[in-house]
Amino acid sequence: MIATMSIRDLARNGSVLSKYDYIEVKNQKSKTYKGIFISKKYAKEMKKILDKKIANEKRKKNAEINQIKRMLQGKIGEDKVGDIKNKYGR
Repeated sequence: MIATMSIRDLARNGSVLSKYDYIEVKNQKSKTYKGIFISKKYAKEMKKILDKKIANEKRKKNAEINQIKRMLQGKIGEDKVGDIKNKYGR
């Protein structure tokens, strides 16, 4: 089962966590979505999924950085810092 409630209601009645598979948390006044609480029944599975997603994002970011690094190494070569500043500006 799924429930939607404010963080304030959740803080007042923490026992409600065991009754639902997950709880969507929304701001009561602005009706904006704040996040979810997941029951312990699904916590390990969700942690694995999130860890995999975070690792993929880091891998992509590192690949982009390495691509830029290789491009700069080809353009700059073995120039010293002073030569690079004179050549390309500060």
